[in-house]
Amino acid sequence: MRVDGSNIEPGAETGTCSTPDSGSIPRRKEKTEMASPARVADVRRLLAEGAQLVEVLPEAEYAELHLEGARNIPLKLLDAETTADLDPGEPVIVYCHDAL
Repeated sequence: MRVDGSNIEPGAETGTCSTPDSGSIPRRKEKTEMASPARVADVRRLLAEGAQLVEVLPEAEYAELHLEGARNIPLKLLDAETTADLDPGEPVIVYCHDAL
């Protein structure tokens, strides 16, 4: 289920697909939930329930202004090592602001 409460559509059935160069390729059997935009009320509720807030802004932008309680892991540094201390049993909200 997404943060906004809507259900995620089931993925394609497991099986195989073919490409001209590689022959038969097995499809992924597990389904992956993709990120979705969240509403402010949903974020507040999740944070109150123990969700972890991660801002992926560059360090200088994070130092200038960030959401209260957010942890900074710049996107370029986001990997298994920099996220190792996140609690895998709790939701993670990832935030980035782009002023384009």
